[in-house]
Amino acid sequence: NYGYGINILAGASGNIVGGGTPETRNLISGNMLSGVNIQGSGTRNNVIQGNYIGTDTKGVIALGNNEFGVTIWSGANSNIIGGESPDTRNLISGNNGDGVRLSNGTSSNVIAGNYIGTDANGKRRLPNIGEGVSVMTGASSNIIGGEKTGARNLISGNGTSGIIVSNVGTSDNKILGNYIGTDISGTDSLPNLSNGISVDSGASENTVGGGTVETRNLISGNGRYGVFIFNQETSNNSILGNFIGVDVNGSYSLGNNRGGIAIDSANQNT
Repeated sequence: NYGYGINILAGASGNIVGGGTPETRNLISGNMLSGVNIQGSGTRNNVIQGNYIGTDTKGVIALGNNEFGVTIWSGANSNIIGGESPDTRNLISGNNGDGVRLSNGTSSNVIAGNYIGTDANGKRRLPNIGEGVSVMTGASSNIIGGEKTGARNLISGNGTSGIIVSNVGTSDNKILGNYIGTDISGTDSLPNLSNGISVDSGASENTVGGGTVETRNLISGNGRYGVFIFNQETSNNSILGNFIGVDVNGSYSLGNNRGGIAIDSANQNT
């Protein structure tokens, strides 16, 4: 198709793409623009779950969408990508841009339970060429992951960073309970080629991790730093309670290639 695979816009709400069984899975691949586009103020409460976006029908070969796997932007809010059971998981891999992009004032969306940058088994790289997940240009109050085990995203194997949070006005986003740079077992590396998580260019008041085991991110095995915070305007972000550079049990080294956390010029981060 010469446009989007699925295009939801102009206040469309309450739609479901996919479902909770293998039989309801859509294969959304090979499109000239993004696989799924959710756009516009009032475009809300849509659910994208159980689909393969950017791969073949077995989830092992890239058939990438030419832009992104999933885009949510221009004020769209309160949409859900994925779910908390294996059958609601989206496989978002093999795309020519980012796996998931949240931008331009979008808010209160949930990205949960997906495999982003791996094959369907969570054991092999099937990279999105860009970031696994990008949160930018004023996107706010979005959740990547969650406090339940089923909400964990596997964000590994991507061509740049696993997650990037960027730009002034990009705030109050939460990154919770994900595996970033490992395979699904959390015991072997499956690196994002750049940082596990990058926070930059004035992003503020975002949270990575938390004070419980459930909110802990595993950020290990990545090509550069586990977490990289940079730019003087990037402030008041919190990195709390994560495992960085070890396996899921904290028992042995699974190091990020250049270091655990690097803070370059940024101020007043915790």
